Amino acid sequence: MRLKLIAVASALLAACLVYLVSAPEDHIKLEYRADDLFYYGDADTLAETPPLDLPPGEFSFYISTRAEAGAARAGDESWRFELFSPYYTGSGNAEGRVFASVPIKAGSGAAELRCETDSVIRGARLRVRSYGASGDVTVYLISCDNKAYNDAEVLAVLAAAFVLAAAVYLFRRGHKLKNGEYGEAAAIAVCLLTAVIATAPIARLSLSYAHDIYFHLTRIEGIYEGLLSGQFPVRINPTFIHGYGYADPIMYPPLFLYFPAALRLLGASLTTSYQIFMFGVNLLTAGVSYACFKRIFGRRDLGIFASAAYTLCLYRLICILTRAAVGEVLAMAFLPLAALGMYETFFGDAKRGAGRLILGFTGLLGSHVISVEIALMTCAVFAAVNIRRLSEKRRLAALLIAAADTLLLNAGTLVPMLLTGRTGLYALNASRDISGHAVYPAEMFATFVKASGLSGDIYEPYTDMPLSVGGIFGLGALAFIVIRLIYRRNGLLHGQGSNIGRVGSAGLGVALPALFLASTMFPWKAVADVPGLSAALALVQFPWRYFGVASLGLTLVLTAAVAFICNGATASGPERGRTCDLHLRAYGPGALPRRPRSERTFDLTCVRARGTRQGAKRPSRRLVAGAALLAVIFAVSPYLDNYAQDSSRPAALPRKYSELATYAVGGQEYLRQGTSLDALRSRGPAVSAAGAEITDTEREFTSVSFSYDSAEIGAYAELPLYYYDGYRAETSGGAALGVTEGENGVVRVALPEGSGGARVYYAAPGIYRIAELVSAAAFVCSVIFICIMRRRAADAARCQLL
Repeated sequence: MRLKLIAVASALLAACLVYLVSAPEDHIKLEYRADDLFYYGDADTLAETPPLDLPPGEFSFYISTRAEAGAARAGDESWRFELFSPYYTGSGNAEGRVFASVPIKAGSGAAELRCETDSVIRGARLRVRSYGASGDVTVYLISCDNKAYNDAEVLAVLAAAFVLAAAVYLFRRGHKLKNGEYGEAAAIAVCLLTAVIATAPIARLSLSYAHDIYFHLTRIEGIYEGLLSGQFPVRINPTFIHGYGYADPIMYPPLFLYFPAALRLLGASLTTSYQIFMFGVNLLTAGVSYACFKRIFGRRDLGIFASAAYTLCLYRLICILTRAAVGEVLAMAFLPLAALGMYETFFGDAKRGAGRLILGFTGLLGSHVISVEIALMTCAVFAAVNIRRLSEKRRLAALLIAAADTLLLNAGTLVPMLLTGRTGLYALNASRDISGHAVYPAEMFATFVKASGLSGDIYEPYTDMPLSVGGIFGLGALAFIVIRLIYRRNGLLHGQGSNIGRVGSAGLGVALPALFLASTMFPWKAVADVPGLSAALALVQFPWRYFGVASLGLTLVLTAAVAFICNGATASGPERGRTCDLHLRAYGPGALPRRPRSERTFDLTCVRARGTRQGAKRPSRRLVAGAALLAVIFAVSPYLDNYAQDSSRPAALPRKYSELATYAVGGQEYLRQGTSLDALRSRGPAVSAAGAEITDTEREFTSVSFSYDSAEIGAYAELPLYYYDGYRAETSGGAALGVTEGENGVVRVALPEGSGGARVYYAAPGIYRIAELVSAAAFVCSVIFICIMRRRAADAARCQLL
């Protein structure tokens, strides 16, 4: 049986490989005709193609033209076909660089332009330019068909890795499957299914527009180019603002973005790298949440259901599809781990809880700073409510150790962030009064929502993006409250039922305050006048960000309701090992001796877990859980369907080689207040100087070299780099030069008298490196400690067997 499954999987893999290798999307296919070009009238540039980003590689471009009589003589090279980009400097410090050029000779009317590049060319244009020729040239066609990406190969390798993992699983767990133990296989299958459902809407040849899609695509591309430039870890993103650089890797943790950046290094396109990355994030969320929820509820089937409900919750899908809020989506993968850590630290094994807190908050700190702030506020309230539990042995110590180890593990992230934030960056583009983005209560549990819109003013709700946690969560909360009241009235909240009730109540305790903070019911305008409170609560920028924590709490509530419906409460004492079924059957006339209406009650029938059922037969536990799982999937189907059929949504990257919007820097959070992006755009890539002449400029990522001549006392040069602490400058002889902030925030270098060459580059300050070493040491110590504890646990178990 095992060999048959492996053979079938191998056959499917072979079919996938044949399809993937033959897929044409890895090619750059251009076909510009006369109507597709830009024309400039009497300018030297006759015609030009729309901009595109060329990846590293070899390319051949073809042009077919016809020159008017007298426009050019045979053998004349006055008309040229060029590959040009305005985002680089050319000879003599001129704006724009010609990367390749070939003459268009009269008579033939055709030319082939070959180009080879080792790095991405941003904003490349193909143009026909006149160098003193008269007359005119008609362009018939500009075309290209070159393999540029390794998407097929990367996908094939990942598919092969998946099949290999499946084969190993079948080999190691095949005996369990043969004996009918399908629990693990079912969990893996549901996690894969939920990841596929959550990723399927973006699995297209082009990426659709979402609020932050340009920002996060440029973050990924910047880490890729930063690695190419020799930075590790990447501190300054060299792609933003057409090469001026942006400190988002310092202020916005990029830990998990190194994965799609690594795919880019392997030759995958940015589109495919993003899609694979998002599938990985969805799978990570499903797997982590399954492990956490299974531990919380103590049952695998409830863990499977809760994992699917959380991974497919409406707010999370909105963050993926409508908002492209990659950081927040990543953070939601670790919220269950932080929640489990807090629960175990206060109510379970404190050591194990501390370890999970460390993992959870390390994941949050590597994903999204605002989510860390929300999680810390939630944990602080939870700790305040259960502060008496800290008096028990080792619980407070475990909590303090978790906090200290988390800080040490993330010192390489936190130290640069805190130091850079003190240098005058406009680190939060939001007012303290954020009431205009609060959510109406009527919107919170909507199910049939549209997939487009922005977070506009609350007085214009019909232009808003969907602001809902999903109707299924509202129904689940209502069902939990009703059933819990029934159980309490009938004295059934003991044993497992007590645990389920406690978890569901804790979920309500988390969700209700979060929903209140997100809503218009919260007095945001009054809070804006309270300095300390407004500074803490308004850091989220938008009140609806509290929906992330609310979704986690409501998942616990919904799962608790399903647990009550599926299995009831487990009896304790003499009834241990029995399952209690609650049948909502009121005694009526003729059934039993007539009783007053006030005494009519519910019949509780206790039966053994494995035996003949007495009384009314209850539905199968798996059947109820499966039906609830289908309800969760169908609850988000209207939103997914609306997203799939929204024809008004433009494409963010129509083609894989479309030009990236590198000026999409959000609210300019990591620039100094007053910086003008328009001024930087118009300034271009040239090096400007006062008191000196600049030539031979060359910019490569975050490094600029140039030659200066006739420098006077006090001369300086301003470079196409945005100033952050860490830029260094030196002459060709190795002498250090002063680096300061220039006009509109650019790097300014003081030049010595005379002539020579200079180079400016980014080098992380020494304190950053010390913080990185601290993080590395903390990581190594943590791994050693975990290995020692596992070894001791294994030895203790072995001694008990002996």
